[in-house]
Amino acid sequence: MRRCSTTLTHEADPQPCAAPDSCSKGGAHTRSGGGTFDRAERSIAALAPIESPASQRTAPPVAPAIVYTGGVEPGAVIRAADVLEIRAATQELRAAAGLPPFSFTDPSLVGGRVRAVHLNELRTSIGEARISLGLSPQSYTDPTITPGSTRVKAAHVRELRAAVVFPGGASRLNPTPVQNLYAAGISPTAVFLKWSPSASPKVSGQPEGMIAGYRVFRDGLQIATVTDALRFEDSGRTPDTTYVYSVVAVDGSGRLSPAAVASATTLPDMPAATAASHPVLLPSDELASLAAGGAAWDAKKQFCDSNLTAIINPDYAGWGWHDAAISYGTCYQVAKMQGDTANAELYAKKTLALAIVLARHHNFGTPSGSDQPLGLTDGSKTTWTLPFTPMNAAQVTVRLVATRAIELTRSSEGSDALETFAPVMKVSSTAGGPPAFAASDYVLRYRDGYEVWRLAWPGANKPANGSTYFVTVADGAATTVASGFTVNAANLTITFAVPPAAGQAVMVSYLGSAYQQTGNGLGGVNGVQPDGPGYPMRTFNPGLATAYDALLDSLLLTPSIKAELYGVMNRQVDWCLNYCYENEGTGGNVGNYFIRGLLGGTLATAYATDGDNPLALQLKSQANTLLAQMIEGVVKYLPGGYGPQGQYANGTTNDILEFLSLYHRITGLDLASPLDWTTNVVPATIHATKPDLQSFYDGGDWDELPASPLITGMQGFLKYQEEHADAPFARKLVEEAGEVPVSSGTVTDYRASFPLSYFAQGSPFYARSDWGANAVWMALTSNDTGTVVHQHRDAGHFTIHRGSDYLLKDAGGYDYTETLYHNSFLIDDRNIAGYDPVLVYPPSQGWWGREAQLTRHGDEGSHAYVQADFAHAYVNNDGERNSVSRALRSIVYLRPNTFVVFDQIQVAHPQIRKTFNANFGGTLISQGAFRSTTVGQSKLFMQSLLSSATPVVSPLAGGNGLTSSNFQEATSGTSSSLFLHVFQATSDSVGAMTAGKAMKSVDRNVQGVEVAAGGRTWALLFAAYDRVFAGDVQYLLPSAGARSHLVHDLVPLNDYLVSVTTAQGQTLRTIRATTDRNGVLMFESLAGEAYFYVTPGTAVPLSIPPVTTDPNA
Repeated sequence: MRRCSTTLTHEADPQPCAAPDSCSKGGAHTRSGGGTFDRAERSIAALAPIESPASQRTAPPVAPAIVYTGGVEPGAVIRAADVLEIRAATQELRAAAGLPPFSFTDPSLVGGRVRAVHLNELRTSIGEARISLGLSPQSYTDPTITPGSTRVKAAHVRELRAAVVFPGGASRLNPTPVQNLYAAGISPTAVFLKWSPSASPKVSGQPEGMIAGYRVFRDGLQIATVTDALRFEDSGRTPDTTYVYSVVAVDGSGRLSPAAVASATTLPDMPAATAASHPVLLPSDELASLAAGGAAWDAKKQFCDSNLTAIINPDYAGWGWHDAAISYGTCYQVAKMQGDTANAELYAKKTLALAIVLARHHNFGTPSGSDQPLGLTDGSKTTWTLPFTPMNAAQVTVRLVATRAIELTRSSEGSDALETFAPVMKVSSTAGGPPAFAASDYVLRYRDGYEVWRLAWPGANKPANGSTYFVTVADGAATTVASGFTVNAANLTITFAVPPAAGQAVMVSYLGSAYQQTGNGLGGVNGVQPDGPGYPMRTFNPGLATAYDALLDSLLLTPSIKAELYGVMNRQVDWCLNYCYENEGTGGNVGNYFIRGLLGGTLATAYATDGDNPLALQLKSQANTLLAQMIEGVVKYLPGGYGPQGQYANGTTNDILEFLSLYHRITGLDLASPLDWTTNVVPATIHATKPDLQSFYDGGDWDELPASPLITGMQGFLKYQEEHADAPFARKLVEEAGEVPVSSGTVTDYRASFPLSYFAQGSPFYARSDWGANAVWMALTSNDTGTVVHQHRDAGHFTIHRGSDYLLKDAGGYDYTETLYHNSFLIDDRNIAGYDPVLVYPPSQGWWGREAQLTRHGDEGSHAYVQADFAHAYVNNDGERNSVSRALRSIVYLRPNTFVVFDQIQVAHPQIRKTFNANFGGTLISQGAFRSTTVGQSKLFMQSLLSSATPVVSPLAGGNGLTSSNFQEATSGTSSSLFLHVFQATSDSVGAMTAGKAMKSVDRNVQGVEVAAGGRTWALLFAAYDRVFAGDVQYLLPSAGARSHLVHDLVPLNDYLVSVTTAQGQTLRTIRATTDRNGVLMFESLAGEAYFYVTPGTAVPLSIPPVTTDPNA
């Protein structure tokens, strides 16, 4: 699971791995400054056949580890050192190509003299290596160098450097390197890779190419060509082994990108061990800590003592029973450790009573979970038998529940639909007749397969096929009887003074002398089946297993009771394996039903009943399979620490840590520490917590809004990873939420060392102005966790928050999944003559677009940058057809409060409607070309540039009764559309925003805005019609003054020359700069400089065209 990210580095980017064991954990969340990171999942849509061994290629390497010490500008003196450095780089290139080293005919370079023969030999050697690597031959401006007559020039040396460095550098003629390469072990025999797309740049004389596929290499040998996907799974590997992977893009013309490299280690083999001692589900160190006394034990003991003689209510889905069973099991074990035998005996009885409740009863089907039916009234009967001796006869609660008879026809196969889930009081052959069948003949099932509320007939005694019969159920109105009856505890009877009216079920609720609770008897497998199906698998089964585990040394847990309890648990696990929600059977899974239910129940049952349960060994093997599926899901979907499924991330974060900790305790194998997720979950949670510390990034489903920070998840981290390097930061966040950290230790304020932005594989991008309570905060998401339920169709969605004020917001809530409620694009391809619509849920995105990503990200302190590539979010459910060919959203956050949002949308037909959709937290006020909204003490301004469309503003009702102002700016009539908006978040006292001025290059291929922010004025430009623009960029500023320039979407890691000119094209001065790994060129210009001509490379242009008209006008 350990992995290294790409070795194509730049400035503060993660450094290349010197060796597999030196890999830093995945993430650009660094403690030293701004930066960010990556993520993964999907099956390959198409794989080219793996080439035969004879034709296998080695991976084009990253740039040879050579630093050239001398410059080779025109007129420079060429030194022997220059040629020797190129030779060293060539040797590495040849080694990567599988070729033997070469040597000069004059290896000494006598007298330090560089001769033509040396250059010819280098050309030949480099050419052999390039051909072996499948690269195009290098051409030279001086193709013939004649020994003895041709003078060695600086140009020759520069061209040789370019030839040998190309595979790891950048070229505007070739595809850009893939970014964000992520590789990680997902099992003992498989590694998962994911990357961001390459682009084939558009340059003069060379049309923009299409990326045809990606060549994947393992340890230097090509293993696959991937098309129509940005991921790959390499199976058949050896456990606990490190592999080095590289990915190279190839375009339709056969041109290759530089290679991106990452390493990954497969998981070790996963043993199924035998518990050394019980209890295994209650960690021994936790019990010992409680036994030592203190506030935690005082609180636990107070609960156990005060509720001994109280009926425990089930609460939602049985959580009340679950929590109480674990608490009493804990109290029993701790009291035993303290030598408190008297209380230990009491706690053991209560634990057993709750275990039986969890095994036999249901929280649904009767007025309360503790109501137990005694029988039917007939208008004359007055006495019924109680199930056990009451602890206090005066506290027996009596209810009369109305019944009804349901007429059924016996099916020839399976069970019969009862259409209710309630106690069955009798089954008769005739309406109103006496019971015709014993209770043991039929079974009430909450679910039979996927069908609900069924009456099954598993034995021989049953109604004949096709016959009619009548089932009397107690699902009517309930009346609590306050008086008019007596309870005889000695005789176990309840007697009414006056016979109750006929047609009612008598039910009682009370506590027994050994703390037994009455119950409805509708539990067992039924208990785990509602909602989902299978939500209560996380409550009934683990609660029962923990109580069983805690009582294994108690004589109260007799062999017969053991058999009953583990029998129930076995059947629950078996049912859940077949029918529980979010259980696909294969592949990664991070759903809460899967983790908290199926996996948690299987682990708990397998190890709690170890030694008693004849199926324990089988269940352990099954638990290993499920645990491996969870790890695969965490590696694929969550390496960045982001928890999908909205509010459920709180529980799943805790449970992932708990189950990995349990497995570690039992087997000795630590599967948590190597996970990128473990490293990133605390920083991801902190960065997703908004400045007010009360609200949280609200992706996915949330019942209550605003979303709350994941404090339960952080407490889980402190419980199971208390020695982790990030635990001090988690304690600080927990304390700031007003809670006491569950583990003691150092508390460190993350503000002193955390950067102001965060991105890791699979997480949203977060950035803020500062760590203060009134900071401006933003988020942008575009990932593929849409395959996980409770996520929304929100690729490209961004939000803005200031202090406690939600300005640009998610307008929905729980189940508000449509793109309309998110700040992205609505695409409508319906009702177009001659065009068959492709979108499945127009104008929303679908669920199945797996290649939406955040592809670029960076933070320079004064500004942060992120780009979302989300066209695949609109793909048809066939995974191929799409009305959207490009959807790129670039956001530059100019600290402290200004956001430039540039959108490039391309569609398959000009009449497809493209709508910029945004939701504001307050009423949207129009101020000419500007709009603003005020929320609390904050105001958000928005300026729309480039678009001439008349916007539509309307209220939009969302979850929890909240309403937003929905803003839509639509266009059609062209296949390619650009949208440019500037947002500024300010105090509510600010009257107007600082306006931006639109900018366009002379040829319109690059467009953007000039805007003031953070004490300076910025000139921001973006490629208008390409992913990467590799041509010359000529532009002028809309206004005079010194500027900070950011030109985006250029060739990454490439030299550029900026010529500052006059309008007539006369060069005033030149600036040499290099793009970063995102293809961003940054430079400063002086007051009085207005015209700029940006060219790739270092050569000074021979001529620069004059600017005859103002492109910004």
